[in-house]
Amino acid sequence: MYELDEIQVGNRIKMIAEINRMSVTEVMVKATVTMMATVVKPRLKDYDVYLMETGRIKGVTIRNKIAGRKPWKDGTHGITDHINNMFEEYELEVINEDFFSHTLELIDRTLKAIYDGNHGQKVKEIYDVALSHPNFLYSMLQIGVRLLGQRLQDKNIELKNKTLDHILQEIKKKRNRIEELFKSVRTAEDLKQALIVYYDEINVYFDEFLDRDVTEGTKWKSALEIAGEKAMLDQVGEDNVLYFIGQIIFKIQERFMINIPLIRPEAITMK
Repeated sequence: MYELDEIQVGNRIKMIAEINRMSVTEVMVKATVTMMATVVKPRLKDYDVYLMETGRIKGVTIRNKIAGRKPWKDGTHGITDHINNMFEEYELEVINEDFFSHTLELIDRTLKAIYDGNHGQKVKEIYDVALSHPNFLYSMLQIGVRLLGQRLQDKNIELKNKTLDHILQEIKKKRNRIEELFKSVRTAEDLKQALIVYYDEINVYFDEFLDRDVTEGTKWKSALEIAGEKAMLDQVGEDNVLYFIGQIIFKIQERFMINIPLIRPEAITMK
């Protein structure tokens, strides 16, 4: 579907792959999932994207396109649950083992349903414009990673990427704290400050988790894997990860954008 092996990387990444006895793609995918785990947002509304041409596209709307929505009482307005369909077609451990590729497949299924399904022409035109913006597709990828991870956890699957596994577990456990933190948000500045506190608390959680579980030996294997994932992300560097994601986004744009608006796509400018 998307040939990630075709994405060119620098000699430094090739050296990291050789040292770790991994393929370049394995290194980049591991670093990418780890980075996307560290920027998981607390609420779906925090994934809202504002585009000059279309206005706001809500994170909840993107979520519904990916994970479905029940129809109204009259049987209309239902949306296919693409995650459920994938779960029926693949073994859950197969999805978990190749998590990022299945996330890309999930996005692919979602966009195909928009362009080939029963969505009206207006919706397709909105997505024509939205797909020209890397930030929109990056947000869609982030939501895909979050939703697929959460649904696997709901099936009692421990995620292969331990950073993502523990971030999503922590969000679930601290739902009340998140609600308390964001209930007084009224302005963009309020939201910015709340997100700073949220990410600070996540970082403290990881520091405490690594210290506690390595010392006590309760989940030492997961703790060591998290440390290894963080080390690989540090070696690769966020700039290289964003470049890798940008190349994937370009492949998605090529695959789906039939009527490309006359917009010069900006680089990814959000985390």
